[in-house]
Amino acid sequence: MSADRWNVCPKCKEKAQAEKDAARQAATEKYGKLPIAEWVALRDKSEQEIALPQTLREDWELGIVEDRFEVTYTATCSECKFKFKFEQWAPVP
Repeated sequence: MSADRWNVCPKCKEKAQAEKDAARQAATEKYGKLPIAEWVALRDKSEQEIALPQTLREDWELGIVEDRFEVTYTATCSECKFKFKFEQWAPVP
């Protein structure tokens, strides 16, 4: 069965941002301590845009099952194994 949608995982995005922030901090701390060419390369690497693959599989279902309306949403990352599930239902009058 195919996914309803593929998206960027919020946990993978958070990790990538933390790595980018750490690289920026490392470049800042090494300013004036490295030859300029090395420092520029380090700074440029820390300023690269984050490009993440869409590893978050999203699936959902909604509809009336017997005497109630149901909504189910699941998300699972194939990279970091992040999982999220939401279920809600309400009786149909």
